[in-house]
Amino acid sequence: FGSTCAGNASTIASGESCDLSCDSGYVLSGQPVCTAGTLTSMTATCTIQTCDVSGVTQPTNGQVGSICGPDATTIAHGQMCDLSCDSGYSLSEQPRCDAGVLSTTNATCTPDPCDISVISQPTNGQLGSTCAGTGMWTAGTIASGESCDLSCDAGYVLSEQPACAYGTLTSTTATCTIQTCDVSGVTQPTNGRFRLG
Repeated sequence: FGSTCAGNASTIASGESCDLSCDSGYVLSGQPVCTAGTLTSMTATCTIQTCDVSGVTQPTNGQVGSICGPDATTIAHGQMCDLSCDSGYSLSEQPRCDAGVLSTTNATCTPDPCDISVISQPTNGQLGSTCAGTGMWTAGTIASGESCDLSCDAGYVLSEQPACAYGTLTSTTATCTIQTCDVSGVTQPTNGRFRLG
């Protein structure tokens, strides 16, 4: 009710108005004003505020949904859009209406990171710094598009380097295989022989 027209107040002077207010997210219309002994209104109303969602854009690698889709024009205070992202992506922020102000019209879908805690050190090799959970990677994830930096001991070759692709690691168990040399073309030396066993 406010203080001017609340409780035991019975009159207000000409030119004064009540001081009714609405809850957050609502707007008042019909504030009673005393004009020459007559109130302009006896029934003020609180109407929910809305936000224009016609400017909400479809995120790259995502969808707008139905609440803020192409046919939508407004959403009410406290309501959110229903944007979504393709598999392997996460939404930066869901547009939300707060007291007539839309939080964003340009939410983005970013590639999901990968959990590196599942990567095992290869036998005859090392994890390297990227996927060992040290330095800047202490959170235990690598970004989509990033690769580990596993390495093998001298004389061994790595089967594959684990990489992150939209929240999925290409491998968790890379192996170090001993390098070999093709000796099929070696010929017996003149005045010599192959040594057996």
